[in-house]
Amino acid sequence: LTRDSVASRWQWQDRIIELVDTAGLRRKARIDEQIEKLSASATVRAIREAHAVLLMIDATQALEKQDTTIANLALDEGRALVIGINKWDLVDDGKEVLAEIRHRLKHRMSQVPDLPFVTFSVTTGRGLKKLLPTIVEVHDRWSTRITTARLNRWLEAALTENPPPMAQNRRIKMRYATQASTRPPTIAIFANKPADAIPASYMRYLTKSFAGHFNLQGVLVRIVIRHGENPYHEGRR
Repeated sequence: LTRDSVASRWQWQDRIIELVDTAGLRRKARIDEQIEKLSASATVRAIREAHAVLLMIDATQALEKQDTTIANLALDEGRALVIGINKWDLVDDGKEVLAEIRHRLKHRMSQVPDLPFVTFSVTTGRGLKKLLPTIVEVHDRWSTRITTARLNRWLEAALTENPPPMAQNRRIKMRYATQASTRPPTIAIFANKPADAIPASYMRYLTKSFAGHFNLQGVLVRIVIRHGENPYHEGRR
């Protein structure tokens, strides 16, 4: 008896795709606990080593806490994430089911409000052609590199539309933005106040504005605040 992960590799268009199919995690009441522990550790390892994660859920079953736990783990690890909804051929009211899944994920996962979904049926094959293109598209957005000039034009517009609040009787000033890394897109903003002085609501505004401006909806983006002088200020390096 084994529940090992299975890896396969192939070429799709101009890309080499490697798929690691992990064993499904089920409720302990239905399975042998020791096998489940081995499977869980393999799943966590696969998530940490992946670029993109496809979380498969069953359209005929209620979304469980374990599903959102795995999804949150993928986002915490900074992975690109796509939700795959299988057995769509067995669903009578697709709009209602999809709305319920979106509602549950939105309330249990605040990091990315607009996760991409693909509905399909492994049995009939319907919808499967959309799966890989969606994963590749999300992966490419997750790998986005944005020039410093474009970032600062966005920042200026975002600050003009919704100026930062006051902190300790002083206006928060955000002077400069630069991309610190990709995978996921991580933006550093230099400000006159430390990160803990900036309200979480304003950070959510910046994150939503950034994702919308650069078409990164459905992708985890991170904005970090760096307190101090702009290192690119004239006369500095």
